Amino acid sequence: MTIESLYTPILVEAARDTAHEGKPEDTGAYLTATAHNPVCGDKITWYVKMHGDIITDARYEATGCMICRASAAMLAKWMQHESKTRFSESLEELLRALDPALPPPDKTALQEKNWLALAQMKAYAARKKCAILAWEGFQKALERKPTKSR
Repeated sequence: MTIESLYTPILVEAARDTAHEGKPEDTGAYLTATAHNPVCGDKITWYVKMHGDIITDARYEATGCMICRASAAMLAKWMQHESKTRFSESLEELLRALDPALPPPDKTALQEKNWLALAQMKAYAARKKCAILAWEGFQKALERKPTKSR
């Protein structure tokens, strides 16, 4: 694979999407967690607002490579008004898609879930962590206990 195939239009477009980027004004109403990759410097902080089992808002602050930022943007958009269960299922689906022993997602799945474009990182072992760091941080946020009534 070439470097051009690493930075596909789907990933470039997602990295430019800042709709859910930025710290919310009232962080006390959000579950927060930070994930950091000290090897490359990628860092993401999640702010996840819940109502019961439903994610009512997901915002993030990210520094690092385009793949990490694209992953965060896709995840934030995908998880708006979804359940914690849906997140867990999506994370498992992404991890399967990143398994080099399994075939890539088909075009139909990719059209429905653009974040599956991250599966191309299976060909770049060093970039897999960039693709899943946002998801690991999001999972950490969901595991936190609320600090303020929602």
